[in-house]
Amino acid sequence: ERVISGCMARYRHWKNFGEGGECVFVTTTAIDFAPVFSSIEQKDLLVTSILETCIQQEASLHAYVAMSNHFHCLLTLPSNMNSPLFMRRLKSNSAAQIIPTLTETQKQSLSLQEGLNERHLWKRSYRGVPIHSQSALEGKFNYITQNPVRAGLCSEPEEYRWSSLYALSNGACNEYGDLDMVKAVLL
Repeated sequence: ERVISGCMARYRHWKNFGEGGECVFVTTTAIDFAPVFSSIEQKDLLVTSILETCIQQEASLHAYVAMSNHFHCLLTLPSNMNSPLFMRRLKSNSAAQIIPTLTETQKQSLSLQEGLNERHLWKRSYRGVPIHSQSALEGKFNYITQNPVRAGLCSEPEEYRWSSLYALSNGACNEYGDLDMVKAVLL
């Protein structure tokens, strides 16, 4: 949220929640909402990074979608990790893979904000919301899976290549425990 006072603008950062072992909805965006995941390769790298980080950190991934400037995930955190630490690792891992693939145009779209707070790809903040009920779980699941449909990128959520429903409908395991299987679906 941007707050204007006089000529200066300051940003309030979302208070994130999510303790070890909790199911959480997390989302974050690229700096200035720049469309830095516009190529097939970049979206594949983002999805792979999400999957690899979940496997490395032993988080259970329930749903995800990668869009041109943001992603959403629904996951259960490992018992020894809260959402800020998990997101720090996920954002770091994905930036390391994606930054080398950016075009000059994409780099320019990030350049106004690049380096602030030592950020080069992701906004400083993210949203982390614990899920404590079945209706909240279903609501966030539907929000994630319908995101590409609402954006006009497909007519059915299973058609969108960079989503958990696509991976599931193309033979990936239910809990995404087999990274090679999900990568094979992507490639």
